[in-house]
Amino acid sequence: YSDPYYPQLLKQIPDAPIALFVRGTLPTTHYPIAVVGTRSNTSYGQQVTKQLVASYANTNTTIISGLALGVDGVAHQAALDNNIHTVAVLAGGIDKDSLSPKNHLTLANNIIANGGAIISDQPPGTKPQPYLFPKRNRIVAGLSQKIIVTEAPLRSGALITAYLGIDYNRDVATVPHSIFSEQGAGCNKLITNGAECLFTFNKIQ
Repeated sequence: YSDPYYPQLLKQIPDAPIALFVRGTLPTTHYPIAVVGTRSNTSYGQQVTKQLVASYANTNTTIISGLALGVDGVAHQAALDNNIHTVAVLAGGIDKDSLSPKNHLTLANNIIANGGAIISDQPPGTKPQPYLFPKRNRIVAGLSQKIIVTEAPLRSGALITAYLGIDYNRDVATVPHSIFSEQGAGCNKLITNGAECLFTFNKIQ
């Protein structure tokens, strides 16, 4: 926590972790935006996530997400495809044996190789457990200036991240979904609760 490289934004939250384990490089000057969503994304959620992240190409932006299957993985890959720094926050350890999901090991290595980082507040050797994911979500929210949920049902870890962001005085945004979409019902709920509704993808800078 006292290290000069400890993210200043993360220090602002009341439950900031006392230490972070890092592989790669934590950007210190970039504008951090969390892009999160469901593990069971639809083609609409995938398209929205890709286009949203691509809209931040050639800006001073870092994309923060959780390396999970679904929207998180799409967000990280879209960042890499558009030469945008990205940081993955894990629920378990950052070592190869603990990293989850296993089929995102190559993605994690590519994030590091392209100037980003994978981080966790859990020591190496920690296997991800259900109770650790909300702890991970607070770090995603705490690291970010803005949190964007691209697709989420009513029960979703992405909504936990969004509501933590509100508690931490972060900007929260989402995209509208069909009223018939169960996978997007959480996004529509966020809009009714006051989140910014994104109709177009305008760059921050």
